[in-house]
Amino acid sequence: MKRRNAVLTAALALLVALVAFGTAAYFSGEAHVTNVITTGKIDITLKEQTKDAAGNPIKWPSEGITGVMPGKSVDKLVSVESVAGSSDAWVRVKVESTITAADGKTDLPTKDMLDFDFKPGWIPGAGGYYYYSVPLSAGQTTPELFTKVTFAPGMPNEYQGCTVNVKVTAQAVQKKNNDAKGSITELTAENYAQIEGWPAE
Repeated sequence: MKRRNAVLTAALALLVALVAFGTAAYFSGEAHVTNVITTGKIDITLKEQTKDAAGNPIKWPSEGITGVMPGKSVDKLVSVESVAGSSDAWVRVKVESTITAADGKTDLPTKDMLDFDFKPGWIPGAGGYYYYSVPLSAGQTTPELFTKVTFAPGMPNEYQGCTVNVKVTAQAVQKKNNDAKGSITELTAENYAQIEGWPAE
C-alpha cells in the first residue's frame, strides 16, 4: 500500500510551507451506483518560535537574531503540528547546523560550539533524526523538540561576527498499515526503525 507522507524544511529565519497529500478514487457498479473512496491525508506544519522580553512565545523573526555572545543562549522553540489531517502520523525531525565566518565564505566547525536542549519524548535515531514517541493526531502539536540553542563560552576569536544557521526538517508518515501492522503504540530506541515510508530527502 502506498503510504501517505509529508515533509517540511525550515531555516533559522525561514518557515517553509507545508506539504499535504490527498487523492480520490471513483468506482461505478452495474446498477449505476457510484462509490466514492477518499484516502486519508497528512497535513503538518513546522512551528518555530522565540520569546519576547516578557518570556512569551512569539514567531521567529524573519531577520533572525543578532548580537549573541559566547556562553549565551537563544530561545528557539521547535515543534510540529498536525493541521486538518485525517490520519494519525508518526513524526520525525532532523536538525542540522552550520557556522559561517564573518567573511561570509568560510565554514567554521560546529562541533562543541552549539548545544541544543533536546527534550524527553523524542527518540534520537539514525541520520540525525529525532522521532516523536507517540502518533500525532489531527489538531495536535508535539511538545518542543528543543527550546534553546546555547553558544559555547569558549568560542575562539575566529567566530566573532559569524552567522549560525540551524536547518530544521520535519517529516510525517501515516501510522495505519505501517509499523509492524499497527502493533507499535510508542516508539523506543529499539523499535523506531520499523517505521517505514518516510519521504525521500
